[in-house]
Amino acid sequence: MDEVWQTLYVQPGPEPLLALGICHLRMGESRAALETWRYLLRRFPLTLAAYPLMDLEEADDVARSFLADGLRIVRARPTLAPHPRRLEHDLLLALAARAYRRGRRRAGDRMVNEAADAHPEGAETLRVLAVEAVRRGDHAAAHRLLDAALARADGPRTRVAPPSRGGWREP
Repeated sequence: MDEVWQTLYVQPGPEPLLALGICHLRMGESRAALETWRYLLRRFPLTLAAYPLMDLEEADDVARSFLADGLRIVRARPTLAPHPRRLEHDLLLALAARAYRRGRRRAGDRMVNEAADAHPEGAETLRVLAVEAVRRGDHAAAHRLLDAALARADGPRTRVAPPSRGGWREP
């Protein structure tokens, strides 16, 4: 930990603060990680890599605010991110998942569609929809969505009869 503080002292800026938050998270101190990233985003709001991290355990309203800010910034200044469409996709999916959890299905659907447009080859969109299908009790749709997500992520897989508690495995 002394090395992290030396880095912060020698190299002020967003990168050491981002790393410090990750260190906290790996040590099981998620609250300290979130506080570090909050500080980071107040001081360096154009640090796009920190916005998706705010989705971890932050309260809904606060997390949505950070995620929406990140989305607004990446759309306004895409050159700040190495892969702006991918980051836009990830932020939209985090916002969609939160909308679904709050029962705002239309808003969630709209954000999932925007995410799919931003990064069409990603399988994460299908996973978010599968979670929503399970939440609604539509397990058959969830299985179909997960099959499609697996096929998109790693190429085609063969579906094997799931064990008694459900699940997927390769043959």
